[in-house]
Amino acid sequence: MSQSKMALKPYLEAIDDHCDQLSKDDLKNMIINIAKEVAVGERKIFLSKLYSFCAAKQAVPDEADEIDETNIRKALFNQIDALKEEIQERVSSIEDGSYWDMRDYDDYYDYNEEPDYISEDQIDELKALFNTADDYFFNDHLILTRDLYEKLFQLIDEFDGFDSYEYGYPLSSDTFFIKEYRARYCRCVYETSHKPNRVQDMINAMNIHAALNPKILDLKNEQYPMFQDIIDARPGTMEEWDNFLNQFCSELKKHKTNRSEMLLIEISFIQNGMTGIAKLARQWKTKQPRGYLFWIQRLIEEEDWKVASDICMEALNIFPNTSFREQAAEHLIQCAKKLDCKDVILTAKREKFISSPDKENLLNLAHEAFEQHVRNEEMSNLMNRYQKSRKNFSNDSLYIKFLLMAGNLKAAFELIKTEKTIEWHSDKAGIVFVSILYVICEKPDSVKIIHQLFKYYANTVRASSSFHIDEDKEATSMYKEIRIGLGQYALKSADKTVFWEWAYEIGCGQIDSIVSNKERNAYGRAAQMLGALSECLILTDQKDKAQHLVNTYYKEKYRRFSAFRREVKAVFNHDILKSIEI
Repeated sequence: MSQSKMALKPYLEAIDDHCDQLSKDDLKNMIINIAKEVAVGERKIFLSKLYSFCAAKQAVPDEADEIDETNIRKALFNQIDALKEEIQERVSSIEDGSYWDMRDYDDYYDYNEEPDYISEDQIDELKALFNTADDYFFNDHLILTRDLYEKLFQLIDEFDGFDSYEYGYPLSSDTFFIKEYRARYCRCVYETSHKPNRVQDMINAMNIHAALNPKILDLKNEQYPMFQDIIDARPGTMEEWDNFLNQFCSELKKHKTNRSEMLLIEISFIQNGMTGIAKLARQWKTKQPRGYLFWIQRLIEEEDWKVASDICMEALNIFPNTSFREQAAEHLIQCAKKLDCKDVILTAKREKFISSPDKENLLNLAHEAFEQHVRNEEMSNLMNRYQKSRKNFSNDSLYIKFLLMAGNLKAAFELIKTEKTIEWHSDKAGIVFVSILYVICEKPDSVKIIHQLFKYYANTVRASSSFHIDEDKEATSMYKEIRIGLGQYALKSADKTVFWEWAYEIGCGQIDSIVSNKERNAYGRAAQMLGALSECLILTDQKDKAQHLVNTYYKEKYRRFSAFRREVKAVFNHDILKSIEI
C-alpha cells in the first residue's frame, strides 16, 4: 500500500486535533489556502461542496439525516443489477466473438488488440456506486450502506479475476482501494448485526478463508481487512469489543487457514501486546512463518530496532530457505541500517542470498562485502558452501556468473566446455567465452568489442527474488562484479591453450551459423564475435592471424553478403581494430 494512504479514523482524528488548536481566523485562512491550490477547472466543484456542507448544518438539522432508505435501496439495487447485466453481456460477446459484429465499421480499432472485459465507463460507474455507498456510510446510514456494499461485492465476486488486469482495469488503486471499502462494510456488519449473530456475520464478512500472498507477508496490500482496518474505518468506539474478540478468537481456532491465523495473532496483539504475538509465533515456528514476520513488522512499526533485529535472527535460525526467510533477512537489513551495525548488514545480506540465491541478492551481497573490504573472504566462503551443490541457485547461468565473480574461471569453463554454440538469450557459454578472451588478452580497457559483448552477456540474467529491493542497483552490476573476480584470476599456460581453442572454435562456429543461415537480425552480433576474436589476437601479438581470420570471413566465405560486410566495417572502424585491413 502506498505510504500516502491513511485510514479514515486516524485521518479525521488528526484533522480534528489540528482544528481544535485553531481560532476562527486560522480556520478561515486554512480554507482559503486550500482553495488556492484547487485547479481552475475544479473551483466550482470545490465551492459547491463547501456550500453544501455548511447548508446541511444550517438548514433543518433535525431532518438532515432523514432519508427514504427503502426507495434509495431499490433504485441503487436496480442500477447495480443493470451494471452487472451490462458487464455480463460485454464479457459474453467478447468470448463468443459477437463483440466485433456490434462495432461500427467507421470506428477505429486495432483488431489485433484484445478488448478489455470491462470498459472504462463501466469501471467509472462502479466507482460512482461505491462513492454513493461511502456517502451514506459517512452519514451514519449503516444498514443501507451494509446492503449496498454487500450488493456491490456480490457483483465483483460474480466474475473471477474481476479485481485484476484480467478484466482490463485493476480495481485497487489510489482512487479505488477495495480493501478500505471492505473494511467499511465489515464495520457496518459489526454495528448493525444482532448480538447473537455478530460473530458469525463478521466471520463471513471478513472472509477468513481468503488467500494470502503465498510468498511474503504484506497484510497492508491484501484484499481483505484486518481488525485494525475495521477499527480505523470510522470514528468512535465499537460496542462490546473485548467480549466480541474473545468470541471471535474461539471461532477462529476452529479454522486452519493462513488468514484465520493472521487474524488470531492480531487479536492476541490487541489483547496482550507483543507478549501475545511472541507466544503464538514461537508456538507456530515454521508451521506458520508469518507469525514471526508479523511480530517483526509490529516491532519495526514501533521502531524497536534492537529487539526487531534479535527476532529477525531468531527467525533466520529456524526458517528453511524460502521467500519468508528472505523477507526476514530483508527486515534484518532494515534494522541493522537503523542501528548502524555493518557486521549485521553483511550477515543479513548473506542470509538473504542463501535464502534465495538469485541475481540481485548476489549482487547486493558482493557489493556490501566489497564496501566492507571482505569481498575475497565472503566469495571464498560461498564457494565452499556451493562447491558440491548448486541446486538452490535460480538457474545454471547465474551459478556460472557466481563462479566468475569469485574469480574461478576454470570451474565455470568445466561446466560449459561441451557447449558447441552460444545462445544469445541463454548466456552460459557466452559469458565464459568473453571472459576467456578478456583474461587471455590480460584484461585491458582498450578492447571495446570484448567489453560490449561482456556487458551484454553479464546482464542477461534476470532477478527472480520473491522479496526484492533494488538498494544497490546503481552501485554495482554483474559486469562490474565479474570484472572484479576475473581481475584476481591468474591464468595458467596449460589452461590458456585449452581455453583459446574452445573459444576460437565456438566463436567461429557462431559466426558461420548466423551468416550461413542468413539470420540478418544477428549479423551485427556475428560481426562483434569476429571483432572480439580479432582484438584478442592483436593484443597477444598475433595480428597476422587476426588479419587472416577477417579475410576468411569478410573477403572469402561471405564476400557476397553485403549486409554482413557492412556490420563488419562498422565494428572494425574503432580503436585497435582499425589496424586490420578491410
